[in-house]
Amino acid sequence: MQTSVGPIQLGAPPETIKDLIGAGLEVPAIYVLPARWFDRRRGHPLLELEFPVYYNYFLRHRRVTAVADAPAARRLRALLHESLFGPVAIDRDVDYDPSVPPGARADLLREADWFRRKDGDPGRHIAFDEVLAV
Repeated sequence: MQTSVGPIQLGAPPETIKDLIGAGLEVPAIYVLPARWFDRRRGHPLLELEFPVYYNYFLRHRRVTAVADAPAARRLRALLHESLFGPVAIDRDVDYDPSVPPGARADLLREADWFRRKDGDPGRHIAFDEVLAV
C-alpha cells in the first residue's frame, strides 16, 4: 500500500522481492508482520523477511522497519541476528562434519566476522539496529 512515507507491505511472503521488482514496484522498507509465520497445513512459510532486509540494507542503504507485537519482535530479532551475523558460538559436535579433519574445516566465527564488516573495514562492524527497527 502506498502511503505518505512510502510503500508499506502487509506481510512478507516468500518471493516478495522478486515479485515486486518484476512488477516494477518499489521494495518497501516498512512491513507489518502477520500473526502466523508458517502454514502447518501446507508446510510452507508465510513470512520471509531476510531478503527484504538484505535488499534494503545492502542495496538501498536503509533499514527495514517491522511492525509487530513484542513476542514477534523478539523472535524476529533473534532470527535475523543469526541470519545476518551467524551464530554467537560454534558447537564443533553439531556445526562440523566429524569426517573432515580439523585443519580442513572452515573457521565459521572468522567467516561470520568478515561478513559483519562494514564496508570491508575490519575495525567497523554492522550494528543490528542499522539493519532492522522493530
